[in-house]
Amino acid sequence: MHIPYASYAIFSRTPTPKTREWQHRLKEHLSDRWPTIVEGSVNEAGFLIVLGGDGTFLDLLRSYPETRAHVLACNTGHEGFLCSVRDEGQFVATLDAALTGTLVSMQVPVLQVICQSQGERRVFRAVNDVLLERTMTWLALKMEIVSDEALVWFKTMQSSGVCTCSAIGSTSPMAVHLSAPRMDPSIRALYVKGINERRAVPTGSIISAATERLRITLMDVGCNTGIPAGLQQPPSVFVDGIYATSLMAGDTIEIAYASQSVTLLRVPGDTHWDRLRSC
Repeated sequence: MHIPYASYAIFSRTPTPKTREWQHRLKEHLSDRWPTIVEGSVNEAGFLIVLGGDGTFLDLLRSYPETRAHVLACNTGHEGFLCSVRDEGQFVATLDAALTGTLVSMQVPVLQVICQSQGERRVFRAVNDVLLERTMTWLALKMEIVSDEALVWFKTMQSSGVCTCSAIGSTSPMAVHLSAPRMDPSIRALYVKGINERRAVPTGSIISAATERLRITLMDVGCNTGIPAGLQQPPSVFVDGIYATSLMAGDTIEIAYASQSVTLLRVPGDTHWDRLRSC
């Protein structure tokens, strides 16, 4: 039987008794049944086994955004919505199915996030969402949001912040909190929603599939004069719930679909979209 992978690696974010147990069990199984597959490093292996929940899978994408490996994500966490298999009793069988080529692959798109702040350019990767949010020391943010350098939705939107999520991120906790529509993950779309808008503006928009890029310009930060200047903190950018950087007036965020995607292996008939419809 032809095995599609020459090497494998196991990735877990925070070792727990459960992940350590499964790491041992899966390594033992691979050694006994699939001895031709050797263990390699995460950044070089062609087959990656992720042990954890959705957060661990996202951490893999942030840590290794250029990976071309096929990923089998085994849920040992809570929801495991993005994971390949959520039932621990099916881990070994699903691993065997992956190595015999009977699983289906799903391309998980990755967002490229470019922050221009005070002349410094920083690049991040996101799967779910990007959040620009004021801190308690600022009254409100004034923003201009432009799509593909042409279409302006929110001319000088004033709010506590703005959330942009991908189609696959439409089920993230932040997107659900903002009542984002659940979207088929194969759609290359971006959903934008202002947080606590201070003006009458559209409450959200979905960019069409032909429009996959937007730019957010922070025009004014609405300084809270009741707080001493030395204690004021600038508005913050969060990428997939993780603090990324801070912005000031005149700074920008550019969000677009990156050229690469990550190949996630799934059990036939148990797609991400099927799970969306069952929730």
